[in-house]
Amino acid sequence: MAMEERALRKLIWKLKMAGDITLEEADQICSVMRSFAQDVANVFSQNPALDITEIYSMLSKDYHVEASQDWCRAVAHKIKKGQKGNFIFSIPLEHGNPKFYEFQFPIIKAAEKNESIEDRIISMRVGSKMYNSFPKYFQNLFNLFKWEEQDKMYILNGDRFGFFYYPRRDPESGKAFTIAQIFQKLFLFSVTILPEEVPQISMFDAAEHASKYLKQNAFFVKMYIKKPLDKENAFYFNAKNVSMTRTSATRYALEYLKQKAPYIEVCAMGPYGKEIITYTNTEGMSMTKKVFEISIEELLENAVKRNIIDEDTAKEFLKNDGYIDRFPDKEFIEASLEYIDKRMKRKREWKNTRKTIEEENGWLEEIR
Repeated sequence: MAMEERALRKLIWKLKMAGDITLEEADQICSVMRSFAQDVANVFSQNPALDITEIYSMLSKDYHVEASQDWCRAVAHKIKKGQKGNFIFSIPLEHGNPKFYEFQFPIIKAAEKNESIEDRIISMRVGSKMYNSFPKYFQNLFNLFKWEEQDKMYILNGDRFGFFYYPRRDPESGKAFTIAQIFQKLFLFSVTILPEEVPQISMFDAAEHASKYLKQNAFFVKMYIKKPLDKENAFYFNAKNVSMTRTSATRYALEYLKQKAPYIEVCAMGPYGKEIITYTNTEGMSMTKKVFEISIEELLENAVKRNIIDEDTAKEFLKNDGYIDRFPDKEFIEASLEYIDKRMKRKREWKNTRKTIEEENGWLEEIR
């Protein structure tokens, strides 16, 4: 049942004057918004010829569309100012519902300008190694959604804005938790931030966004590794402005890390589309650094030696940042992952050999 317009207007006033609403009030608004979004999708599926104004008009007898839009604008204003609170939990994330996307566009626009990546997270994909380290109550959230067979990843789509910080309750212990707290307890921190290769931009300012997107040189990756507060000896970078490897190499490095390292891939709204943030723990950090040291030139040289591609194709690959027609992508991925694995094994063997030699030298010093 839709919320009364008077009640919603009262909450808009409360948000403006008091700065926030209660979690229960946010849940109530979110429930109404989710019901509205579902009805928008239902009407559109039955009659795709209708434009959004006509759909809203049809649903106005059951939902206070204008008041709901005013609520979205009020929330967007708070987000744009960098303010946090329960109000952000009032807006559902509707994946694959473009008509509702237009309704919540002010919030999406405001969130894109928010510098905090964690505030913009909308979904996550998790490898088995990382998934198995999660507490049972967190694993159950992924089980509500699906297992992605192709990439061997567990999928969790956010159900509302701010879901990374939304308080949840473990049904067995009754204790409250947030996803952010789990990341903190497991010492999970961001390693790479990648823009999607094809920007997911709205029709409202596609031309402006496309222009800025190209100027940003989006094919370069920035590497961020945050040092855990109580892990003094952990490897870390403080390299916010350092451009690392091209995404044509990063793609194969990440494919390897998905299989071998504790790995989470988080999707967040970005200024020109979406950003993919890779998270790992202290175990995966050193491995991540070593994998990212392998260049795309090495992978291409390996593919040439194995007769998967010729030298002209390798040059064209580099010239076009990996975007070429009739490229044997599957064979190249398999060969590249095998090459990376051999390189990583050699590094481990060299490290173990060096350690053995150092220990033997120490023993020789003692008997002298």
